[in-house]
Amino acid sequence: MFSENNLQKALQERIARAASRGFTREYQNEKEDEDNTICHRELAPATLEKYDYAVVTWALWRLSRDESTDSNFPNLPVPTPQLLKLFAEFYIVSRKHIPAQKSVCNVFTSFTSRWERDTSRPLSDEVKQDVLNHIRTALTVKYKLPTKPRERFLVNGKDIDYLLRHLFVDDCHNYVHERVRVQTGSSLSLFAGSGARAGAVIESSAYRNSNECLYYRHLSFHLKWSKERGSLIRWVTIDPEFLKGWRYRDDTTLPKNWFREHPVLGKSFVFWVIVHGVADGAFKGHTTVTEVLAAKPPKGRESWTLEWNETAKDLPFFRMVTSEGPKPTKALTFSSLRHNFTSLAQRDGFKDQLRVHGIRGGIANKIDPKASQATRGQALDHQNHDTYLKYQSSLKALDIQALFYDLEPDYECRDMEQSMSHHRDSNVPLQLNAATIEKFQTDDEIVKMNQRIAHMTQEIAGGLEENRDLVFERARLYSKKAKRLLAWKKDFVKNWWDTSYAEYVSGNDFSERDSTPLFDIYKKYLPERSRLSENLLKKATLDSEIGRQCLEDMVTICTSTERAVYYPGMAPEEGRCPICNKSILDFQRFSYSNPVQLEIEPDDAVAVDGEASDEDDADEDDADEEDSDEDDADEEDSDEDDANEEDANEDDTDNEGSNAEDVNGDDAEGSLEAIHELPTFNPFSNVHPVWSPFWLKNSTTPLSLTSIHATGRSLSVPQASTFNVE
Repeated sequence: MFSENNLQKALQERIARAASRGFTREYQNEKEDEDNTICHRELAPATLEKYDYAVVTWALWRLSRDESTDSNFPNLPVPTPQLLKLFAEFYIVSRKHIPAQKSVCNVFTSFTSRWERDTSRPLSDEVKQDVLNHIRTALTVKYKLPTKPRERFLVNGKDIDYLLRHLFVDDCHNYVHERVRVQTGSSLSLFAGSGARAGAVIESSAYRNSNECLYYRHLSFHLKWSKERGSLIRWVTIDPEFLKGWRYRDDTTLPKNWFREHPVLGKSFVFWVIVHGVADGAFKGHTTVTEVLAAKPPKGRESWTLEWNETAKDLPFFRMVTSEGPKPTKALTFSSLRHNFTSLAQRDGFKDQLRVHGIRGGIANKIDPKASQATRGQALDHQNHDTYLKYQSSLKALDIQALFYDLEPDYECRDMEQSMSHHRDSNVPLQLNAATIEKFQTDDEIVKMNQRIAHMTQEIAGGLEENRDLVFERARLYSKKAKRLLAWKKDFVKNWWDTSYAEYVSGNDFSERDSTPLFDIYKKYLPERSRLSENLLKKATLDSEIGRQCLEDMVTICTSTERAVYYPGMAPEEGRCPICNKSILDFQRFSYSNPVQLEIEPDDAVAVDGEASDEDDADEDDADEEDSDEDDADEEDSDEDDANEEDANEDDTDNEGSNAEDVNGDDAEGSLEAIHELPTFNPFSNVHPVWSPFWLKNSTTPLSLTSIHATGRSLSVPQASTFNVE
């Protein structure tokens, strides 16, 4: 094949190329003398986290026996079945709460997997099966381990309708920034339109300090000419990088999710990609909504793909949010996503917990039963067809009665029962009532916390930098108190659900409650939100006037940096009142940490009540549930985010539960004699019109539920303050 001359020439060329890349004879001799290192496939960070937790548990067990922590791992002989059974039992008895049977099995299998990986010595299948059977029989009976699987709470299209409507039409929730509202809506659209696992979109976690999520480089925005002359079709595709079981596998072409335009604007992920892209300045050569909508395939092309700016390709699509807007590079964490979903469902009256896995399960039950295993596996990214069977609803898919009597099948009843809407009640209380609040405030533990907080506040005396330890301790107490409040609220709502049936039977329809949405009262001062509430859930195209306006309004609230809303024409001009030209600083101020009463007439006194925020704790899941894996908990190869984390108490206060900034304002100054008459009706007409923003623009706290707060630096309203008008 090669002549002698050609062979020598090829050899010299290859030796030269290898040497230029460091592959020399010396390098080879050095590697030959080294001990062999067995290589394993790369694992996801969440899986390694599970393994580390199991090894720590093993070390604690060894220490409890006064033994070395590295005994049997990795240098000594294979552990006996008796030792492994004792290890599993130690995990059960040393937990604060008795774990589920499945959790114990997961910890055991995680340990054995780590042991085999690090020692390169296998444990026999007979030994592993023996220990697992011991857990499932003897230990389950002895310690009464829970065996019932966690309910999935399937989500269907009606549930998504309710959630989006509440989010943008009725919701008066005080988000730290309206970007959180936008991201919650876009994430609902994404999961409902793709059936993706949560970990395939948001892999980031504050536990591991990881920042892996859906980046703009994973998205492709396409457009093509439609058959109708002059109109465009737009669609978005997602290239999955963090797909379960396929991470770090570039040797396989994975199926991509694609989204066409939905007839309803708010349900169209294409709509949300335009909003995010324009707000983040991600589109290359297109900076406004008008420019993106005006983009068309070049002459001679039927379709076209818009590109991203180089600076935006590695920008997270979903990001953590502060009061100033989204963080530059910090990706939204799984805990924050879960908190945003669960709190939204609770505010809309859902009893069951909204989970991404529930949306995925609802989609799985919509797939045609006649579809092939390959089609179902591709749609749900399953490697094992048996996993699909675990998604099936507890209700049978057939109307057997209709089949027997030759009737037309009717699945309306079944669809209702297997949706979250079956347990939705608009009368469910969202806050504690006055009696329960009084009991909470007089609880011995809370009284001691308040006394300790007050004492530390006096010791700090404004010196935050000089008393960092006290500031940290006080913040810890605030967080502990907020968690206690959440627990009380959870019990209060649960008790309401338990007793609501008896109330309804006795004729109580809860009609004494005012059902008027608060947002309807003050939405005239938020024109963008007002227009979105009317048009976002309408059927319209992106190029229509309604579609264009919704895009513009959504980008506006997503990028707004203003912290206050004023009456029309009453915004300060260069820090001065547009009517009297007085400086804003000349008017009385309020301190969030020590609010004072307005010096109005005694009969019209307005007291400002501080109220603890219940959003500091982003852990809306039961802390007792060890397996906080939102995705395919039944699959053995669990590479999901936050799998098997024992206490999912991630405090993502940057995103959702931010406390209002402590601003030390002065005592009330001046009088109200020079305050002008407001041109429109205002229940607090004695307050200066410019000095009364009433609510944050990036918030929707109603006029009657916020305190006026002005400081020398900005005009804002503390998020957790209320007016009590007597």
